[in-house]
Amino acid sequence: MAAKRTGDESAAAGVLRPIASAIQVITGPWTRENGMSWIKLIFFVLTVWWLLIQPFRIPSQSMFPTLNGDPRFFVGDRVFVNKLAFGPRVPFTTTRLWKWGEPRRFDVVVFRAVADDSPNDTTFQRAMNFFLPKVLIKRVIGLPGEHVHIDNDSGRIHINGQPLDLPEEMKAIPVRYTSRVPDYLTLPIEEIVRQVREQGGSEKDVTDLRQAYENFTSNPQTTKYACLPDEKYSVVPQGHYLVLGDNSENSADSRCWGWVPEDYLFGRAFCVWWPIKHRKDLSGFTDTTWGLILLFGIPGILLAYEFVIRPFCAVSLRVRGAGMAGVLLRGDRVLINRLAFGLRRPFSDKRITAGRHVNRGELVAYFVPSGDGIDYSGEALLGKVAGLPGDSMTVENGVIAVNGQSTGVRFDNQDKSGPIRLKKTATVPQGRYLLLSSSENAAPDSRALGFIAHDLLIGPATRVWWPPFRWRSLTSR
Repeated sequence: MAAKRTGDESAAAGVLRPIASAIQVITGPWTRENGMSWIKLIFFVLTVWWLLIQPFRIPSQSMFPTLNGDPRFFVGDRVFVNKLAFGPRVPFTTTRLWKWGEPRRFDVVVFRAVADDSPNDTTFQRAMNFFLPKVLIKRVIGLPGEHVHIDNDSGRIHINGQPLDLPEEMKAIPVRYTSRVPDYLTLPIEEIVRQVREQGGSEKDVTDLRQAYENFTSNPQTTKYACLPDEKYSVVPQGHYLVLGDNSENSADSRCWGWVPEDYLFGRAFCVWWPIKHRKDLSGFTDTTWGLILLFGIPGILLAYEFVIRPFCAVSLRVRGAGMAGVLLRGDRVLINRLAFGLRRPFSDKRITAGRHVNRGELVAYFVPSGDGIDYSGEALLGKVAGLPGDSMTVENGVIAVNGQSTGVRFDNQDKSGPIRLKKTATVPQGRYLLLSSSENAAPDSRALGFIAHDLLIGPATRVWWPPFRWRSLTSR
């Protein structure tokens, strides 16, 4: 029974190992050090999203044709939002740490929904709505303190009694705003009540009129703000904004659920970055050279490094343990050339090209060998090429010698982990190498791992690039 269980475990391991290897080509080894590197990267990305810029998906067609809302990745627009525009906020709250700027008229802004809760929501649902609110995107039209009114006949907005002149890009759409207010509510409610009484209407008529007004204004689907003449619905309060969709006829916006508090604003949308064919500047910045570098250049470089350069061309390794006497110190960051010994096939330990020959004495990085090839769960190690295929290795006075020349490295494996796998007299097999670290280094090398196969070599160490005051080239020694 135990033998069957062991066989099943071996079969499962055989299936999972290639999958794990493929994943770790991208993630790197599943080690504590690499895990901490990913935690730092995630923390950095979240900090950038919280403080600087964040991508958002357009949730609806309310801003069409300025922005195309569609859940399909290659169809719907994605925008970048400048979260520093109005000042950073405490994460998951509406509290702003400090205020830097104010929204401008015609800014396209991203904000949390004003009316996110339903009367039937549970306490848990209300808490989730607070910490993970629905996010909307509209255009700022009315500023604090302004009297705003939409003329349904002309489709224009009046600010303090004067028609608002729209920017050329909005005229080209063209943007036409609608109010959809019943004819009997075109005057303030108290003025309508006065007229009804002057015309001999009964108190029942007045009561019915007030009830109709109440029904209209309490309906979250009706357009009230900037549409009704009453001050409550026509004057933007201090610290609030009127935000509207460019596709007015099909937009649920401030007309329905009211003024948006300034603290609800996440930031200013400054460009459409995806799909590429929809790329569009919304603020003027990303039409500049620096804007294009910020939008496409830096992310492109980061993606190229993570998915092309690091897996196939070059990688940085940190020297652990005591370093290597006279060559490397603990904490040095070493640049490894992954192309030198041949281009590696994706998700494999085999190479597509042969690359150059391995030179005696050069410092190389290599993966820890396992029974079935590369063991990605271990750290990549650094060792000096002490023996090439065909070389004779002997032990003289407890020190390893290659072709009669002492390496200065003891054979007793003192301070090393694992058993000694080398014989005191051996010939380096074809396709394998004798890789040694210094006697003071606690990292394992060929004494514990045996001769290292060519396919396990990552590449030669070319230079120390960090810290800056120890920057230098690493030549064959």
